[in-house]
Amino acid sequence: MKDNRKPASIERIGGLTKRDRIWKEIRVQREFTAASLIAAVTEMQNSSIHHYLRCLCAGGYLEADKTQKPARYVLIKDCGVESPRLRQDGSVVTQGRINENLWRTMKILKIFDWMDLSRFASTPDVMVKPQTAKHYIETLHKAKYLICLRPSSPGVRATYRMLSSMNTGGRAPMIQRDRSLYDPNLGKIVFKRGQNNEPKN
Repeated sequence: MKDNRKPASIERIGGLTKRDRIWKEIRVQREFTAASLIAAVTEMQNSSIHHYLRCLCAGGYLEADKTQKPARYVLIKDCGVESPRLRQDGSVVTQGRINENLWRTMKILKIFDWMDLSRFASTPDVMVKPQTAKHYIETLHKAKYLICLRPSSPGVRATYRMLSSMNTGGRAPMIQRDRSLYDPNLGKIVFKRGQNNEPKN
């Protein structure tokens, strides 16, 4: 069955996802109504904004005073610039956090293999499988974010290091459904599957 969903980059505005844009404005206003948020985030459908507000309330990030007309929202849990990735019931979507953990851990470890990365990127609430770490490393290597210091050989895992010039920011590059790599720090796709400039080991 064909997947007609758009890659994540298409759902972005100026390098930000729709939810990033809403969250950024929430952190600016701190206390607001849905109407004041909609007025500030004019490029999005009202339904998308209302949906995210419900997720944030369910997750404990916002408190809604519905005794007032219109209802007023207050930001009570500010987790920083990264927009919370939440399901409708307020539970956390872990996939984005896996990427964030991998990206951050690469910069902490400096030199790593996929098993090191899996182990050190895992936390009690976000488990990073070794194959997930390996796939992320391989994709970033193809995109020339990483240099291979030691190729793999029988019984020996390849080791990598991030190029200092490719530490593009705090937000983790994302592997999309078409296997391209989108860097939200740059606001663009930086690698597409089948490019003929893929590095060897």
